[in-house]
Amino acid sequence: MRLGDRCGAALAGRVLALALAGLLVTASPAHGSDVRLLVERAQELADHEDAAAEELEELEEWLEEARGVLTDLTAELAEAEGQLEAIDNQLEIAEAELAEAEDRADRARERSAEAAAELRAAEEELDEREDLLHRQLARAYMYGDTTSLQLLDALLSQERSRDVVTGLHHLAQIVDHEHDNVMRLADLHEEALRTRAQAEAARHRRDREVAAAERSRESVASLLAEQERVRDEVEERRAEQADLVAEIEEDRDEAAALLDEVRDEVDAARAELGDGDVVCPVPGGSFIDDWHFPRSGGRVHQGNDIFAERGTPVLAVADGVVRRVNRVDRWQPGSGSGLGGKTVSITTDERTYWYYAHLDSVADGIEVGVAVEAGEELGTVGTTGNARSTPPHLHIGSYVDGRPQNPYPVIDPACR
Repeated sequence: MRLGDRCGAALAGRVLALALAGLLVTASPAHGSDVRLLVERAQELADHEDAAAEELEELEEWLEEARGVLTDLTAELAEAEGQLEAIDNQLEIAEAELAEAEDRADRARERSAEAAAELRAAEEELDEREDLLHRQLARAYMYGDTTSLQLLDALLSQERSRDVVTGLHHLAQIVDHEHDNVMRLADLHEEALRTRAQAEAARHRRDREVAAAERSRESVASLLAEQERVRDEVEERRAEQADLVAEIEEDRDEAAALLDEVRDEVDAARAELGDGDVVCPVPGGSFIDDWHFPRSGGRVHQGNDIFAERGTPVLAVADGVVRRVNRVDRWQPGSGSGLGGKTVSITTDERTYWYYAHLDSVADGIEVGVAVEAGEELGTVGTTGNARSTPPHLHIGSYVDGRPQNPYPVIDPACR
């Protein structure tokens, strides 16, 4: 039986019960003398009262079932909406990364083209100089050795001193020209080698940046597909919730009371910080399993991003000891250090290390060596470090025996 049908049956039972109550009032010995008829009517009234009690019991069962179904749907919808919000935020980061990667790839292509043009120019000049040297050598071979000593001997044999001076001047120009040509040719060889190395390096950098841009495009495409899938799931859950609410509203009084109870249960569930010994690091935040998503410089994401309003408290996931605190944001664009901005790190046992990054502030009393309890505030959500242009979020990293681990399987159950 559908929930709406049960509701209608229950209402019919209540109406029947009221009608029977009216019959019970009007049925009295004063209105007839047939005792047997009164006994039969009394038996009928008792049977109808039993039927009404059964209908009321069925209504209670329906209310309990509807409460559970609506609670489950509300939780599923809240989780799907949280995933969608996290995907939207991750998509914003991925699109920014893609824009930067494409810009770097364009600059690398331009530099590669410039290096190739410089290489062509150097090789052309080298070819010209080599051709000139070959022609000079050919002339020397065809017309005999024209060394400086022979030319000087020929000049000194001139009768007029003026011709000797003029010839010596020309000889100096010829010697200087040939010497310059040989020296320039040597320089061009070295320059060509350097230019080839620069062109090769530019090509390699271009290939790396183009590959990084392609990975970013793939990440954006994957996020778009996931966004579409989760959006469909959200719409499906909303449709299911709407259908159920429509059935519940057939009995407005009961439905209103039911919805109040469900809201209280949902609020109480959301107020819970964690599951078991693990506490949700950002209660009410939204996130997905974004482990190993591509990041700038060919890196991969070694943690999870939990998005929330700036200033939202960040909590210790478990009992532990503070091992590192950074209250100053020293990161500068283009720098590979200080990416996390303001950070806090704690160890929860001898093997496990938790890293909290991009904090807007660090809580008072959080110092190296201080013991913290699960759920204790470490700081607040922010955008410090290389997250300055992203939505406010906590980057949380988990390390076991010094190796990064995906935090999602641990924190996801605690944040549900």
